[in-house]
Amino acid sequence: MIQLPEKWAEQRLRKDSSRVIRNPRVKSMAQAERVGILFGVKNHEDANLLFEFVTYLKKDLGVFSLEPLIYVDQKELPDFLETYKSKTILKKDLDIWGVPKHEIVKWFLEKKVDILFDLNIASVFPLRYILAVSTAGLKVGLHTPKNEEFLDLMIQMEPSSNLWEQIRQMIHYVNQIGQGNGKSKWSRSGSRHTV
Repeated sequence: MIQLPEKWAEQRLRKDSSRVIRNPRVKSMAQAERVGILFGVKNHEDANLLFEFVTYLKKDLGVFSLEPLIYVDQKELPDFLETYKSKTILKKDLDIWGVPKHEIVKWFLEKKVDILFDLNIASVFPLRYILAVSTAGLKVGLHTPKNEEFLDLMIQMEPSSNLWEQIRQMIHYVNQIGQGNGKSKWSRSGSRHTV
């Protein structure tokens, strides 16, 4: 499939995201009824990390309704993602803009998500697009220049820190903010926060 230049895809993302009407809301993990996760998987190790994170949220934090959405930059589903087959977008599911057109994306975006974790570390376009057009109550992720305008809470970490530490920091600050315990220093840019 022919893919249009990234510049055009970015223009499409900005145009579509400008039409999104959302009402940002802050809830702690305990208050959240539904949590979403955007995650790019490159290999078996990434998939294992996702499985661990989902298990942690469900068993340790008691998140009842969890909606992961996975992107794999391949045409066919790898065997190690068979468990999440119905929650995975593949390269063949993208249009010429790089926008995911799979039914699961429409379903994911229609769900009322209280907290959306953007674990799209590589900043792949299909997941950035979903993040941008999502109406999630609180969008949380790592601070990157490309995602600044789409995240409500950005965690700034050392590049050497591992993903688990970054996830723990995201959960920590979501809980602090959701419980009204704003002891951290805030850098405010519009309605966006970086900690």
